[in-house]
Amino acid sequence: MSTVLLLGAGASAFSGPCEPRNPPLGTKLFDELVALGGVAARIDSPLAEAFRANFESGMAAYRTQQNNDVAPFLREMAKYFVQFRPRPNNLYLRLINELGAMRSSTVFATLNYD
Repeated sequence: MSTVLLLGAGASAFSGPCEPRNPPLGTKLFDELVALGGVAARIDSPLAEAFRANFESGMAAYRTQQNNDVAPFLREMAKYFVQFRPRPNNLYLRLINELGAMRSSTVFATLNYD
């Protein structure tokens, strides 16, 4: 028997202790990416405001307007997200431990960019 888990956006922000802190929700994510000085920092104002209002809508508009830059932007997000690590008592760690104890195969699917 297999277990399939579908994780949605925002779960990490509320998963419990993380290092160096919990990842931001989409409403704060864009400004954190801009602060890196890379691709996000070069996005023009109307599109930047779309990201700030709703990250997923901003990403859809970005893909339509800047399709050639999507891969570099996703790599930038991956580099940003790699800094976050769950600490003891994080719900992700608890979930993984519980699933491991079940000894069944598990498939993880996510709606997140990371």
